Amino acid sequence: MNQPYQQPPLYQPPIYAEKNYTTNAVWVMLLYLVFYIPGLIANVAYLADALNTKQRVGHNPQGLGCLQVLLLVQVIPCIIAVILIVSAAASH
Repeated sequence: MNQPYQQPPLYQPPIYAEKNYTTNAVWVMLLYLVFYIPGLIANVAYLADALNTKQRVGHNPQGLGCLQVLLLVQVIPCIIAVILIVSAAASH
């Protein structure tokens, strides 16, 4: 009943732990309320890390959509405000 010895494979692909970015998204949202620029920097950093994780594991990690929505919700109003200010200044 002895099993013959089997040599382990020479290469084992790395196993990536599943990351969850939902807590990071909540912290970024709170940071946006207090400090806008640091919140924006943290959002971009976490979003880049989440997209890197997506590329490694092959599917969206939890919280990726939260970070994307936070970025859109915070950046689009700023872009609209800049357009309105520039258009108002150009009309005078």
